[in-house]
Amino acid sequence: MRVLGRLTVVVCLAFLLLQTGAVVLADGPFELLVVSGNNKVLRFDPDGRYLGVFTSDPGLVGPLGIAVGPDGKVYVSTESSGRAAVRQYSSDGAFEREFHEFSLTRPFGVAVDTANNLYVSSYYGDEVVRWLSSGAYDGTFASSGGMDGPAGICFDAQGRLYVACDMAGQDPPVKGRVLRFTPTGAFDFQVVMDNFNVYPSDVAVGSDGDIYVLVTLGKPNNAVIRYDSAGVYKAYYAFPAINAPVGLALHPATGQVYVTGEEGVYRWDQTVGQQLVVGNGQSGLGRPFDIAFRPLQPAAGNTITYQGRLTDSQGQLASDGSYSLAVAFFEAETGGQPLWQSEVVSVQVSGGIFTARFSKVPREVFAARNVWMETRVNGETVTPRRYIGSVPLAIRAPGH
Repeated sequence: MRVLGRLTVVVCLAFLLLQTGAVVLADGPFELLVVSGNNKVLRFDPDGRYLGVFTSDPGLVGPLGIAVGPDGKVYVSTESSGRAAVRQYSSDGAFEREFHEFSLTRPFGVAVDTANNLYVSSYYGDEVVRWLSSGAYDGTFASSGGMDGPAGICFDAQGRLYVACDMAGQDPPVKGRVLRFTPTGAFDFQVVMDNFNVYPSDVAVGSDGDIYVLVTLGKPNNAVIRYDSAGVYKAYYAFPAINAPVGLALHPATGQVYVTGEEGVYRWDQTVGQQLVVGNGQSGLGRPFDIAFRPLQPAAGNTITYQGRLTDSQGQLASDGSYSLAVAFFEAETGGQPLWQSEVVSVQVSGGIFTARFSKVPREVFAARNVWMETRVNGETVTPRRYIGSVPLAIRAPGH
């Protein structure tokens, strides 16, 4: 974080309030859900711009895997104090129910089929188990093919299940592999890694049927290996900056590869190679685990997009880089208790300009007769507060 002696925020687009249903992102119809090690799931656009907290459900402890069902429900696997489960959320992040089975262990992989049946890998159980869409536990779906250490799982367009297995429990050692199962759970195909000590941790299948395998070889050799649908090697995407990779997702429209490791969320760019999308610690992101794309969701409740120019007391633009930002709203120009205050988020400043987005601002904030907004940058309060007005709910996105 940069530190400035005295901060000034000059608001370029001071306040944009969106009603539920407004489209708020211009660069694509998808968003990225990132499982954060600080017991949250965060939302970002594909370029890493922060869209808000999907859920900070108090029951979400030790989150690991994530999947989005065809009905828009979101499923997050967890394990804490030896208890493993999967928690189901509505599309706006409200907790709905939990799936738990005593035999479930280290549920790294979560997937949902077209009928909204839920599949979860059980790492130490060497199996993938299933819950039916009714919520009934259906037991073991797949465990054959020499399955050992199942982690990430996914479906292809034909409804076949792929399971990334590190095979770490074998003695003598065997090579890691991806196993494939038919829609009825029968083993029918595998892709075996070329060498020992190559441990698959996640798998994804592209729209063309190509198989992408996230493998751990040890930093700086961690990578995604791409195979065609017959298991023939096609490409190698190196991610030397990441340690302990765990999450893999493909952009639904472009097929671009996204991965997570201890350092953050990265993607593969054909020109520059690995490219940081969201760094660990940015916008409240803890150690990222699994990731998943979904269609861009409408703004939930009242959402503020706040854009401004950051300068020092002499009017010089702030240096490019990452800054912490928080806002609070008051009924008075000075003093008093805030009507509401945001979480601290991380914003990128370039040429002095920053943009931040705060979701689920209570409508009661805007019921006040007069509202002032206070900004804190790197923990320093910017004065004076900015007067928003007596009718901020009248401000709308263009065309809404």
